[in-house]
Amino acid sequence: MRYAHYIAVFSDRKSNEAFNSFYLDVASLIKNVPDGVELSGKDGRGQPTITPSSIVIGDRNFDEAFSELSIHVDEAWPTHRFPLKMIVTEKRSYDIIICSSLLSLVHHFPDIEVTTDGRLKDWEKAIGLYEYTTQRKAPFIYFQD
Repeated sequence: MRYAHYIAVFSDRKSNEAFNSFYLDVASLIKNVPDGVELSGKDGRGQPTITPSSIVIGDRNFDEAFSELSIHVDEAWPTHRFPLKMIVTEKRSYDIIICSSLLSLVHHFPDIEVTTDGRLKDWEKAIGLYEYTTQRKAPFIYFQD
């Protein structure tokens, strides 16, 4: 059975300032990622892309369709379809960084909603990583519970 996370955007309002704060969170989250998580960039190659204008995170050993988190400040964020993006992680080790990054995305962009095939139990480590790293309570996510 597929295990994925879904991003829906309900407003096309974006801000470079909010994206920069999101980028800084993700950079910090990656510094705290547990040992054994092998992150990659696009198509499972190279290092993740973590810049003030682009975030691309994948798993070095998992290059399936829709398996990477790829968000760019200058891309169109259409609000007329649901979901805007889907990230299929299949609960692989990099799921912790994908989920904690999605929590940061929701924090910095209140018009974004994340839903997941997972349950709260599946997200506990990601929530812990997010709260430890950012010193903020995790925002609301729609779980399957």
